[in-house]
Amino acid sequence: MKKFVSDIIRLKKAAVYGQPFSLVGAVLFAFLMLSGIGACDGGSTASDTAGQPSAVTQTSSAGSATASAAAATVTASTPSSRVIFHPAGGGKETALSVEIARTDPEKAQGLMYRNQLAGDAGMIFIWDQPVKEGFWMKNTPLPLSIAFVTTGGIVEDIQEMEPYSTQPHMPPGPYIYAVEANRGWFSGHGIRTGDSAEFIEQSGGISSEVQVPPGP
Repeated sequence: MKKFVSDIIRLKKAAVYGQPFSLVGAVLFAFLMLSGIGACDGGSTASDTAGQPSAVTQTSSAGSATASAAAATVTASTPSSRVIFHPAGGGKETALSVEIARTDPEKAQGLMYRNQLAGDAGMIFIWDQPVKEGFWMKNTPLPLSIAFVTTGGIVEDIQEMEPYSTQPHMPPGPYIYAVEANRGWFSGHGIRTGDSAEFIEQSGGISSEVQVPPGP
């Protein structure tokens, strides 16, 4: 192979400087010119572009990705879960639509960075076992109220929380649910400590009471 390449180079030089070469060399040089051999010139070869998508393929891929992203943004709307509060002395019950914070990342996020919350909307924080953890309002611009609910379904405490405050809000005893709403929502609906609460979770349009039954 090396000899073949050196012969080609010699024939090129001979052609450039007008030097004579043999009949075999002339035939070889003619073959060289007709076949366009130029691998030693650094020119592009088939292997240089192997694996690179064509413009059509790239456009198709981009269109497919866009369609997938658009499809991902379409989600089925489901009825919201809610917490229903029952006055201890009897009377009209009150419902609060809630988002659910069940995992540790969801609880850590809570309602941080929210600038608005619907009037009868809030968030419920759920534990599998009774806890006694505090809440604060770091990175939370909304003024909120929080109700702590025991395993027996009793509202044991309601506290008001200031935006961006790092003051911890601790309940007097263990609880299994914490329910956040716009500040003043509980007092505005006549909900007090000692009232009972039940959490009804909507899953695929099916309603079910979860963990906390109505109190006595």
